[in-house]
Amino acid sequence: MVSPSSPGSEAALPRRRQWLRKAASTVSVAVLALWGVFLTAWLTLHWAILPHIDEWRPSIERLASKSLGLNLSLGAIRVKSGGWVPAFELQDLRLYDSDGRQALHLERVHTALAPQSLLALTLRFEQILIDGARLDVRRDAQGRWHVAGLDWAGSVDGADTRARDWVLRQREFVVRHAQVHWTDERAGVPPLVLSELDLVLRNGLRGHALRLDATPPPAWGQRFTVRGRFNQPLLAPAGELARWSGTLYAEFPQADAAALRRHVTLPFELGEGDGALRAWVDIADGSPRKATLDFALRAVSLQLAPSLQPLQMQQLLGRVEAERNAAGIALRVQDLAFVTADALSWPAGNLNLAWRQAQNLGERWTTATPVTGGELSADRLSLDVMARMAERVPLGQALRTLLGGLAPSGTIDNLKARWTGPLDQPATYQVDARLRDLTLQASVAPAGDAPHVTPGRPGVRQAQIELSASERGGQAKLAMRDGAMVFPGLWEQPELPLHALDAALSWQLTPVPGRASAIELKLSKASFANADLKGEADATWNSGAGDG
Repeated sequence: MVSPSSPGSEAALPRRRQWLRKAASTVSVAVLALWGVFLTAWLTLHWAILPHIDEWRPSIERLASKSLGLNLSLGAIRVKSGGWVPAFELQDLRLYDSDGRQALHLERVHTALAPQSLLALTLRFEQILIDGARLDVRRDAQGRWHVAGLDWAGSVDGADTRARDWVLRQREFVVRHAQVHWTDERAGVPPLVLSELDLVLRNGLRGHALRLDATPPPAWGQRFTVRGRFNQPLLAPAGELARWSGTLYAEFPQADAAALRRHVTLPFELGEGDGALRAWVDIADGSPRKATLDFALRAVSLQLAPSLQPLQMQQLLGRVEAERNAAGIALRVQDLAFVTADALSWPAGNLNLAWRQAQNLGERWTTATPVTGGELSADRLSLDVMARMAERVPLGQALRTLLGGLAPSGTIDNLKARWTGPLDQPATYQVDARLRDLTLQASVAPAGDAPHVTPGRPGVRQAQIELSASERGGQAKLAMRDGAMVFPGLWEQPELPLHALDAALSWQLTPVPGRASAIELKLSKASFANADLKGEADATWNSGAGDG
């Protein structure tokens, strides 16, 4: 081993210094060469190009057209600054789509060239400021979006993708006092013109942020705002929208909902209505995963399904969230309150509904695949309003028929339910609920059962109930003050008034092949009192072996 003070160590020092001097010399030469190239490019730009910039216009048009993948024309180019980074004013810029139609017209464009352009020989700007523009936005019959002639999803030959990449690589776009013509060929509605549009788009290494403010036609409502913030993987191309994730937000302080509906796809038919709207859309890997809508509307008409009657609302407000994953869809309603045209009032309440229905996250939200089960939780549900609106909401025919027969009234303060299979005919289910002031209409036995003196379905009036039920049976705690129980077919006078009642009920459903399930109902630990009697009792009632 050579010690630090050995002759070998002393001999190595000059060789290290010599290597360091050579490395420093090489780096210095490289830096000077780089500066030389940069200075040459800068001098060429300022002495050979800028004084004759308008003469270079055909070459610039060709370079820009090649970068964008679309034909571009310029009326004039003016140099606005002689500083280190030159600024320009472009006049009468026109962009044509692949069919030769003018898709973008810019009266005046102010730009500041980015230093990277001198080295990369690409059109890269620090800022692009556009004053006065006419932009065409079109959705074709196949549902593809075209912005300024660019297929925003990307064309087969990649030209539109190149243009979109170029736009999203520029550091900042600012558009003022623009006009947008929105044509929806898929919906087949007249074009929509947005005026006084202002847009700011900022692009970074991984992130993109935008804000858009525009004024719709007077019939649409007031000026609205759209904002978005997105990010993407570090090495992904800027225009690869399938890898974008973030949130898009829109606010309409006053909007005509029916006019908006003609240009926005909704899962229901919105006939009329106006008011304030706010919406958030969360996007993951280019696909919407969650949507939130705040609304305060008046004079609303909506049809939740083609087979249902329209709902007419005087007022409608609340928040709706919809979220999906590969397994299914979740719907959350918060502080929902409304007053119908026939004065039915729904108290502000919450509802959560999730159902299992396979989704392809790369495509639109779909309800075409079968539902295989789900869960429901809610509070402050008005039973009489639900029953009276049963023909206008998608409850399923079995539940709609049951509500029609029971004619319920009262409030469900707390409800939790889950099921497997389709909602109309669940294979299994479990329901837990707390009901207040419940009234259920009794039902007499079918006429064919009269010779057998079969009791009908019991009814109640002004009951407080906590229950747990499934397809096999259930149990409930019953309390009643100044109410009644109704037993059609059991006594000559079916209604039994009660000043007070406390009882525990249980029931069991026994399947009978080919017939209705046999029902056994047990009343235990019952204490009751009315004007004529007071006492305690246990009782059992059953429908017979499948006769009920």
